[in-house]
Amino acid sequence: MKARHRVPAIRQRPDRASDEDVLALLRACLSARDRLLVMLLARAGLRRGELMGLRREDVHFLVDSSSLGCDFPGSHLHVVRRQNTNGAWAKSRHSRIVPVDSLVVYAHDQYFTERAMNPAAGESDFVFVNLFRTPMGAPMTPLR
Repeated sequence: MKARHRVPAIRQRPDRASDEDVLALLRACLSARDRLLVMLLARAGLRRGELMGLRREDVHFLVDSSSLGCDFPGSHLHVVRRQNTNGAWAKSRHSRIVPVDSLVVYAHDQYFTERAMNPAAGESDFVFVNLFRTPMGAPMTPLR
């Protein structure tokens, strides 16, 4: 007979990057886009597939987003699992709301100022687009 149960595997929490490591990454960034990527990975805890799948409609960086049809208070992101043309995929099947702080909002504002200088980027609904290599304005793909 086979056992009807399994011994639970002991799961350890993943290591988190130290503040010094995050600061070193931020100093090494050459663009506002890259700084926003690092900030969302470090401060919001998003996965790379979730980052590359973010759409502009998922970003609610207002104090009151009720005008957008969202009742969640404060600045936040909506992480939604959907089929994306760039191959990005959110791991969880359930949508979730991720609150963000003012540092992330500031990094986002800097990135969108940088993004506005590239006319091709304005046509994309994705948050993260190619700004420095062809195809310009196309959604970035998650690294495999």
